[in-house]
Amino acid sequence: MNKAPLTKEQFVHYINFIKERKEKVDQINEIFTEEFEDSVFYPHTRYETELIRLLQDVFNDSDNDIDYFIYELDFGENDMAGEAIERNDGTVVSLTSPEELYDYLIKEHFSE
Repeated sequence: MNKAPLTKEQFVHYINFIKERKEKVDQINEIFTEEFEDSVFYPHTRYETELIRLLQDVFNDSDNDIDYFIYELDFGENDMAGEAIERNDGTVVSLTSPEELYDYLIKEHFSE
């Protein structure tokens, strides 16, 4: 078995860091749009993209599951997160938390 590049705690920390930053930007944008109808604030889009790319690289995530979890499943809060991935054998994978995403990535890319 290959060793995971990060512990679950480290991985969850980075995913939650991205989520917290996105929530702060959303709060700022709410304030901006109250005063300036078409105003949008994106202070760290490139930073966020690079951090996600780094996580994808170290987890061999060529299927972009991390990106899917963050953007499509809204960090596991989307209704379809409970049945996020259907494997070829018909089993369904839940991705409702960073912990579940980590476990999935480890099983897919670091288990023999």
